[in-house]
Amino acid sequence: MSIDGNSVEEGGMTEKSNHNPPTKDDHEDSSSSKFLLCMCFFGTVSSSIGCLISKDFLAIQREASEFGLGAKSYYLVLVLNMVFWQLMLIGRVGIIFCTSSLFAGVMSAVFLPISQIAAVLTFHESFPAEKGMALVLTLWGFTSYFYGVYKTTRRLKSATMQ
Repeated sequence: MSIDGNSVEEGGMTEKSNHNPPTKDDHEDSSSSKFLLCMCFFGTVSSSIGCLISKDFLAIQREASEFGLGAKSYYLVLVLNMVFWQLMLIGRVGIIFCTSSLFAGVMSAVFLPISQIAAVLTFHESFPAEKGMALVLTLWGFTSYFYGVYKTTRRLKSATMQ
C-alpha cells in the first residue's frame, strides 16, 4: 500500500480521496437545504398543532364517509395532494438553484391564475371580474419580466459583439 498526494494505491487499484475543502457553492447548497428543511418541519408542526387544537383530524373520517367517490378515493386524493405539493416545493427549490428566486416567484405567480382557469373549466366555478383582473395583471407581469430578460440578454450580446 502506497500513499502519494491525493491517491491511495492498494492491490493494483488507484483510488482518489475526496479530501478537498468545501467550496462556497457547497456551503450555500447546504445552508439552503437546512433552511428548507427547517421551514417544512416547522410548517408541518404548526399546522399539525392547529389541527389538533381545533380537532380537525376528527373531521377527516366524516369527510371521507361523505365523499362522493368513496372513502378510499378520499384518502387517495389526500395522499396524492401531499405528494404533489412536495414535488412542487422541490421543483420550486430547483428553479431557485438553477435560475433565481425572482424567477421562481414569477412562475408561482403565473400558476395561480392558471389554476383558477383550470377550476373554471373543470368544475364550472364562477369567474368574477376580480379573477379576470388578477389574471390580466399576472400575465402582464410575467410578460414584462420575460421582455426585460430578453432586452438585457440582447443588449449584452450586442455589447460583446462590438
